[in-house]
Amino acid sequence: MGPLIGRQRDLDVAWAHLTASSAPNGDAAIAAARMIVIEGAAGIGKSAFVAAVVERAVEQGAAAVAVALSPVETPITWAGVSSLCGGPLRAHLHALPTAPARALACALGSEVGEAEPILVASALATLIAEHLHRHGEVVLVLDDLHALDVASAGALAFAIRVNADLRLRVVAATRPGHGPVDPTRSLPEGASLRIELDGLDVQGLQTLLAERFGVVHRGAELARLHEVTGGNPLYALEIGRLVATGHLLDDASVPASLDALIDAHVGSLPMDALELVGAVALLVSPTVSFLARIFPGLDDALVVAEDAGVVASKGDVIRFTHPLLRAGTLHRLGGTRRRRLAARLAEIVTDPDERARLLAEAATGRDDTVAELLDAAGAAALARGAPHVAVERYSRAVELGGAEGPAAAHRRLELGRACALTGDVDRSIEQLQVALAGELDPPACASAVSLLATAMHLRDGLDASVDVLAVGAERLRGAPVARLRVLTTWAYVLVATDLRAANEVTAALVDEAAATGDVDAETTAFFAHARVTFLRGWPVDLDDIVARVTERARADDVAANDPIIVFLCELLCWGDRPEAIEIERVELERCRRHGHLPGEANALASLSDSLRRAGRWDEALAMAQAWVRVAQLQGHAPEEEGDACELAWLLGARGEADAAWRIATAAVEGTKAVPLWHVQATARGGSIALMNGHPAAAVELLTIARERADAAGLEDLSSLTFRDELVEALVLSGRLEAAAVEARRFEALAERSGRLRGRVGAARARALVEAADGRLDAAEAAVVSGLTVVTQLGDPFEHARLLLVGGTIARRAGRRTQSRDRLDEARQLFEGLGAAPFVARVDAELARLGDRTGRRDQLTHTERQVAELVAGGRSNADTAAELFITVRTVEAHLTRIYRKVGVRSRAELIAKRAELDLA
Repeated sequence: MGPLIGRQRDLDVAWAHLTASSAPNGDAAIAAARMIVIEGAAGIGKSAFVAAVVERAVEQGAAAVAVALSPVETPITWAGVSSLCGGPLRAHLHALPTAPARALACALGSEVGEAEPILVASALATLIAEHLHRHGEVVLVLDDLHALDVASAGALAFAIRVNADLRLRVVAATRPGHGPVDPTRSLPEGASLRIELDGLDVQGLQTLLAERFGVVHRGAELARLHEVTGGNPLYALEIGRLVATGHLLDDASVPASLDALIDAHVGSLPMDALELVGAVALLVSPTVSFLARIFPGLDDALVVAEDAGVVASKGDVIRFTHPLLRAGTLHRLGGTRRRRLAARLAEIVTDPDERARLLAEAATGRDDTVAELLDAAGAAALARGAPHVAVERYSRAVELGGAEGPAAAHRRLELGRACALTGDVDRSIEQLQVALAGELDPPACASAVSLLATAMHLRDGLDASVDVLAVGAERLRGAPVARLRVLTTWAYVLVATDLRAANEVTAALVDEAAATGDVDAETTAFFAHARVTFLRGWPVDLDDIVARVTERARADDVAANDPIIVFLCELLCWGDRPEAIEIERVELERCRRHGHLPGEANALASLSDSLRRAGRWDEALAMAQAWVRVAQLQGHAPEEEGDACELAWLLGARGEADAAWRIATAAVEGTKAVPLWHVQATARGGSIALMNGHPAAAVELLTIARERADAAGLEDLSSLTFRDELVEALVLSGRLEAAAVEARRFEALAERSGRLRGRVGAARARALVEAADGRLDAAEAAVVSGLTVVTQLGDPFEHARLLLVGGTIARRAGRRTQSRDRLDEARQLFEGLGAAPFVARVDAELARLGDRTGRRDQLTHTERQVAELVAGGRSNADTAAELFITVRTVEAHLTRIYRKVGVRSRAELIAKRAELDLA
């Protein structure tokens, strides 16, 4: 490739940005993605500029992958992805997980099925990452971005965002204000640079024309040419071509604009050649063999069109030499001839979507038959993950079909669905409201209500969504099955806003489901009501729940994200049931196998919570981090969902205070639109403040959480624990009367529900209040009461927190040995979890006793009990049963005992029994 005429300065700027080091000192390897976007009018030379940048990158060792589509290919869904996957990325297809691989195969047409857009995007991101890992640096070329199909554009934007921390260089070209996506939004601020290309200067224009035509223009001619063309290279070359063939530059026929020049250029074709290129303009994939079927004189017409520089053929494929020529051709054809030509083409094309599109192009008035074909094309577009195409098909169907009747209402429903999937919420609401005002059957009405409720939630908030569902449920009173669907959605929304109202709706749902005799509907209703009952803080028979559906939860043929299994996982987790982790893992693998990302996110959140409760914090943290990645894969902002705070809490409890506070602060702000998520966020934010020594901030956040929880009817003490922390923060802030009030309310709720976690928290809260008032005997009684329950809970963190309070109370009461034993055991539990802030708190208490912190030479009370039983010949299982702890806890104690007393096995411990004074 020769030098880029007249663009060297812009080229240097672009290259400097792409190769700028992301390291603070400026001399380390480039570690993060960079992007340049070349903008300019048609014909300004964007493609040549892109080619020059890419050539330089490849010369310096980068690998290039490119996608460039012409406007005629824009309607082809996934055309851009197909272009990329047909190139170098194809070598990495084997690295794709099953679900993304199948979705990509469906998008590319090699398999039949639905191409879930987010899975296709995930597959593309993985392929680009694999190519980056193989080559170290990759240039992703997006020439004519404005011509990229919408589905591919979204997938590419996602893939760029996911790989933003790798050595990816994105070089894009587009027209100003055009294009299906703004790629710069995929990278952090500062990583992208826009370069606007203007016309060439006079000298550059002279060089271009001299190199192309061997003509050196005089100064006046050159100035006139520059004035007419504005330095646009394509415009200048078209005029230069005319001049080179004998035309005068000042000829009055010189068009006043590039569009006019193109139109005149196409208009010079004879009619047979014009109709031929018109067919090329109308078809998605024009070929010589296809067009020969309707153009007997194809060869002669094609030669004329090629000689005029309008089209070019390569093998069987025909393409315009420049995208502007397609628009000029359609304009020159005029309406009548274009419609007739479209009708002729529709008679012989075989693709249903293209046939429907051509017939719609040919239609001039109402045509129910074509509208029905467009409906089918729209449905097919939705199935292959192309909602933007579906919007076009359904919109034209609305124009061609009647405005009344069931077909019209259903068409509006599907148009509303497609608009929602493209993110056009306002238009979706408009179309769904029209659909609901028409003649929809009950199942379609239920769909429209659910879709409208979702759209209203996005635009106007949860209250608007609830109103839509309430009206919809009333409208469907005579259609029990359809009404159940709306009631279920209504209940699900109410759980996030008002649990008292949710209780009424789920109670009605149970009654109405029973009347249908549908077992699945009855089971779903039962679980929805049980979930609300649990969150309201009333007793729930978890044994009955486990007996009902545990077998179903483990079955292979259950659908991913089955609401019954989702509710089961939540209830088992909140109820601290031992089956929770196993069933959640089964559900997680099921969702991953089916590529169900929302289900995977649900399972990860629930599994992370269960693992944390079981004291398996490393695994819980990994699941929480995986949840963040899956949330991002769905295009969600994690900080706008309550589960983000669970990750923040784990980080805070591990001592990563800055990261925890950053996530929690964002989540507190981001969840305000959803009451229960906001409760979760503020509660966890308060916990993080408390664990890092900021009781005043903790009181503020935890009070908000308690008030919002009360307003929403959330009175359960197990699904979200924070009320005992509010008591602790109030005590530390010196607000003892308020702390006592909160503790009494806590105890009443704990007694009502009877759940272990609530009873442990209530005991800790009572101990804190009594100790703060100087009633150490009453405080000790509360601790002892909690310790009798906490071992059944199986949560080492709650156990350690209670031991810490108990150790502090024993120290104040002068029982130094008991205090030391409790604090030592608390320290070991906290240390085993990696709970650094709590280890520091225990060490502070030990220091008050005058003891060394973190001692390894003395057994705690519990360790001595374990050592005595094991040294006496008991098995781990027998020891666990006698001490009412788990076998895993016995094993953990033995590990510490061996280290402290200097032995390596059970046999050595028994041999050293007398020396250690073990009974």
